[in-house]
Amino acid sequence: AAMTKSKNEQISALSKQIEVKTQRVGELGVDIANFQGDYDDTAKSLDEDKLLLEHLDNACELKQKHWNERTRIRGDELMAITMTIKTLNDDDTLTLFKKTMPSP
Repeated sequence: AAMTKSKNEQISALSKQIEVKTQRVGELGVDIANFQGDYDDTAKSLDEDKLLLEHLDNACELKQKHWNERTRIRGDELMAITMTIKTLNDDDTLTLFKKTMPSP
């Protein structure tokens, strides 16, 4: 009888341990499912961010090309303006203008 009582107590204690561990397994299963959902969302967001980065890289490259072209053209225009001013300020040009303008 004492042995039966001891075994019943042991069975009861082990059953409680099984219950606790089964509950823990269930909780961990829920956590895993939640983490998997978070992982999937994060992976999707990462893919979208990579596409955005690629788009921005392409857009920046195009804008840089346009800026370089614009800067080159502006430099050419400044050079042309400088040469025109130099030509207009030249003494030979002044003499030529005086010859072409009617004298009063």
